[in-house]
Amino acid sequence: MVCKGICERLRAYKPSARLGRYAAGQRRCQICEVFLKWPSLSCPCCGHKLRMSPRNMKLKGILKAGLAQPNQTIAGK
Repeated sequence: MVCKGICERLRAYKPSARLGRYAAGQRRCQICEVFLKWPSLSCPCCGHKLRMSPRNMKLKGILKAGLAQPNQTIAGK
């Protein structure tokens, strides 16, 4: 699994300040080190499985809280 450079054309831009990347539906490839707006579970460039949630437990909690209550703003962000 090697990055072939295809992901550079599919790179997702950072969403608004209130919405995080994972909450916006973006996924991250750890091999290519890039966020993608891609419907599949694997990277179109290298074929590696895409991350759909953050690694940090604190950020996972914020993401879960934001998805459970979409009408409220997330404090501390």
